[in-house]
Amino acid sequence: SAAAGDYTSALSVFVSDFVNEFSIEFVDDADGVVYDARGGSQSAGQVTVQTLGDAGIFAYANDGTTELLNSAPLDGETVSSSIQARAVKDFPGEGWDTLATSSLSCNSSDSAALALVECV
Repeated sequence: SAAAGDYTSALSVFVSDFVNEFSIEFVDDADGVVYDARGGSQSAGQVTVQTLGDAGIFAYANDGTTELLNSAPLDGETVSSSIQARAVKDFPGEGWDTLATSSLSCNSSDSAALALVECV
């Protein structure tokens, strides 16, 4: 791991022998070029390291259902579901972090329609 920032001259290329499929050498002891985010060819490449951050929130019902259905208008029964929320990282393969319940909130213009009880 490395600290976030730009690392200039982090990469360079040197070709000792470059041959074709017939073993005929056409490059010998030559410096190569690097194409990096700065644009154009460079004699040395720059590497940029970014800090890992949160890209968004993924919330889902944690009780085996695939969707939340408000059936209360049909049968008058209270509908509830456990919701799990995770912070999704901005780099593939880094997984996610379970969010603390103190950092979550739900909002509705109808306070009777939405109540939080023992958030997960």
